[in-house]
Amino acid sequence: LPDGAWVISDEPGFAWVTGHRVPADLVDASIHRVETGRITVDSLATAAADPRVCAVQIWSPRYGGFTELPARLEAEGYSVTGSWDTDPPRELWTRDCDPG
Repeated sequence: LPDGAWVISDEPGFAWVTGHRVPADLVDASIHRVETGRITVDSLATAAADPRVCAVQIWSPRYGGFTELPARLEAEGYSVTGSWDTDPPRELWTRDCDPG
């Protein structure tokens, strides 16, 4: 990913380990925020549409449970660049972006 790129992940620490920033409202990707409707497929798709966001990592049932998310990511120009046949399945979606 380019320097300054933002990422979205449901795996705590992924962005920090890779040296990237997360949109502010998605820093806490806890299951509580998903279950209470603070994080939704719409909020994820809106955040993923930000031109600074270049990658979305779906690593757990928190974001993997949003069955509509892949179609929403494709609509924003993302494609799967990594997938792992685990339980639950894990995916890394990326796109060209302009982190500014």
